[in-house]
Amino acid sequence: MLAFSTKIRAFFLSCTIVLASVPTQAASTEAVVQFKIQQQSLADALLEFSYQSNIQVIMPSALAADFSVEEIIGDYTVEQALALLLKRTNLQFEFTSERTVTIRQQRPDTQPVERRRRRLEQLGLEQMFVKGEHKRESLTHIPVSKIALSGEDLESRGVKNADDLQLFVPGLTVEAPETANTEISIRGAGISNDALGTASGVAVYVDDIYLPRQSTANLSIYELDRVEILRGPQSTRYAHNATGGSIIYVTRKPSADFEARYLIEAGNYNLFNNLLTVNGEMQDGLLGQLALSSYKRDPIMQNSQPRVDGNDIDSNSGRLAFRYEKSKGFEWLMTLDIESREQSGVLYSIGPDGPFQFADGLPLVAVSEPVRTTEVDTPGQEELESLGLMTRFDIEADSYTASFIYGRRSHEFSGLYDLDQTAELLVNKSLFESSDSNSLELRWSSRPLSENSIPGAWYWNLGIMALMEKAETAKSYLAPGLAAGSNQWNQSLEQDSYSAYGDIYYQLTAKTRLAAGLRYLADFSTYHIIAIGSDARANNVYLQENFTHNARQVWRRLTPRLTIDFSLNPGTSLYLSAASGYKPGGYSGTPRNLASAKTLNQHERATSYEAGLHGNWLDDRIKMNAAVYSADYRDMQIAAFDPVGNNMVQNAARAISRGFEIELQTRPITSLKIGAGMSFIDAKFDQFVYQKNGQFIDKRGDRVPRIPDVTFNLSVAYLFPDTRLGSWSIRADAAFSEEAVDINNNPAWLDHRKYSLWFDYLPHNGKWELSLWVRNLRNKEYFQASSPGITNADNAFARKLEPPRSSGLSLKYFW
Repeated sequence: MLAFSTKIRAFFLSCTIVLASVPTQAASTEAVVQFKIQQQSLADALLEFSYQSNIQVIMPSALAADFSVEEIIGDYTVEQALALLLKRTNLQFEFTSERTVTIRQQRPDTQPVERRRRRLEQLGLEQMFVKGEHKRESLTHIPVSKIALSGEDLESRGVKNADDLQLFVPGLTVEAPETANTEISIRGAGISNDALGTASGVAVYVDDIYLPRQSTANLSIYELDRVEILRGPQSTRYAHNATGGSIIYVTRKPSADFEARYLIEAGNYNLFNNLLTVNGEMQDGLLGQLALSSYKRDPIMQNSQPRVDGNDIDSNSGRLAFRYEKSKGFEWLMTLDIESREQSGVLYSIGPDGPFQFADGLPLVAVSEPVRTTEVDTPGQEELESLGLMTRFDIEADSYTASFIYGRRSHEFSGLYDLDQTAELLVNKSLFESSDSNSLELRWSSRPLSENSIPGAWYWNLGIMALMEKAETAKSYLAPGLAAGSNQWNQSLEQDSYSAYGDIYYQLTAKTRLAAGLRYLADFSTYHIIAIGSDARANNVYLQENFTHNARQVWRRLTPRLTIDFSLNPGTSLYLSAASGYKPGGYSGTPRNLASAKTLNQHERATSYEAGLHGNWLDDRIKMNAAVYSADYRDMQIAAFDPVGNNMVQNAARAISRGFEIELQTRPITSLKIGAGMSFIDAKFDQFVYQKNGQFIDKRGDRVPRIPDVTFNLSVAYLFPDTRLGSWSIRADAAFSEEAVDINNNPAWLDHRKYSLWFDYLPHNGKWELSLWVRNLRNKEYFQASSPGITNADNAFARKLEPPRSSGLSLKYFW
């Protein structure tokens, strides 16, 4: 954004300036030039371009000051280099002679058309820039297994939450049987449960703010710039509890240009989604953005007694963002988000091959006919209120960048569930949870300039972080059918986490970089639990005695990492890495007696070795990311259920996860884009003696539960030739997930094969866009979440079914 004083000065300058004197010998537009242009303002970048190419650049003086560019290092034609420099601007270039190029602003009435047309023509194969090792850089140059999806791509695919996200990210598994029990894993690690004293091994961030509770991990996705998924243990930045990996949601920043758009989506089951976004400059230097979202869908399960259906969606969200960047080198950003869900409870379908029995002595429940019907006495409900605040200050100097980030997250959740799946009041579970957390982080990084490719150059990242959380839960089981009466556990937790991290990078050669990092973490927790049962006794399956317990625990850990990466050419790099991860121990959520309450879960440690390739070939017509890895987990925290539905965590002394993942994108012709991704995970226990009903079972060689060996996705998009009416495109998506097993080696869910079809239309005026879509094209009954029971060996589950075939249309309007 050009400051007001700069605008005044520019007004009195000549309307047109020459950025370089007339060259003596200009490069041909077809000739390849070795460019080395660093991240800087567009004006300075064009000046460097002119010197390096011997091409004279002419443009209006005020245009260049509004934009900055990413680095361009490599061999390009002058047209390719200019296209990269102007890629994220509203500027276009034209050669007026062999030696002269003129840069102009696109006509205002063509900007919407060009913006939408470029998206259709590229079909998502543009270069993605993400948070790299020391600055925002291309995925090609980051020595880590990382996948990034743009917000526009997520919206066009109908991604509304992390549950949808897993369809397009190989190796990511999301199981959400209940809102408070969203279980996320990456590369076979991360799954947790809804107990207050345990955490997930996959860290979730929104605008760099860590979400400490799984109740908010499956938050609504809208108005994102991108989402980044880091696979494997994280040692330094984004390392909080990240033994499996991290998911980072980056919301769109406010921009100076006024823009408003409205998205409305309607489909069967009375699906109705609408999103309104307004963006623009409020006053000189202060930018604002407002986004309001409402997403609703009727229940997809029917309950006959009482006549209350379930598994609907009713979510309302909003985000307000401000950005101030009047001063050069300084930016202030603040976002405030809120979400409210008030929906009916989770209902389960019984099957597919036989009746279901929750526990000994309870009735068998027949297979659901029709498949989306059930008969329970308590339909239940779920309510969630969440609030988030982020504010940050970024300073960019000639030799360093610094960021101060403050965040606050709070939520309240309540849920009621019928566990026995019968029309009688036999076993019900209720849960109330609340939390409030504050985080502070300071980052300080050197700013590598052109000398970073010179052997002997150094640069670094440093950071400190503090996270303070207070949380409470009240969990109860009302179990007259098990002669257990009413049992309740009231828990409170205060935990403070402090860490300091740093990475040092050393340029060994012009194309080889070495990096070493270290993070020190200290976690302090104070835990309090009160257990009260109306019929507490030795043979009560839930609570053997009433008790109170207080505990205080400290965990400390160093997590190092080491990487080396080789730049084979400007578009291709190889890397090797060794990284470690850690998450603290915890407490059992519903212990049966005081002795169990005093038993801690051990902290989990992970060490991973990885080799990877990032490549762009044939003028970016082929892009590939691939990695092969081996991860060693010590005291892996394994979430399971006891025979009456209680969550419990046991430590597996050692587990090994090996595998590979590959993502490939190709555009053989301009109008056709093909993308595919695959992950293979071989995650097995190496040392684990599992305790089940007082027995000890050796699990050595068994699969880590709830992890599919193979996940695969494929997307094919085709842009038809332009017609008098506008542009048309069609896209088909397919996602496959192999079956997974539970802790008892029974199927946790069966194979998934999901197909979707999209048809998009864009008129020539670019003011609106229409999409027709069909999801779950074959209308199959898939499930990826189930309630525990004692009949799983007979392939009989209480299944939370995925949505049936759904179809509808989406309309976007821009002004």
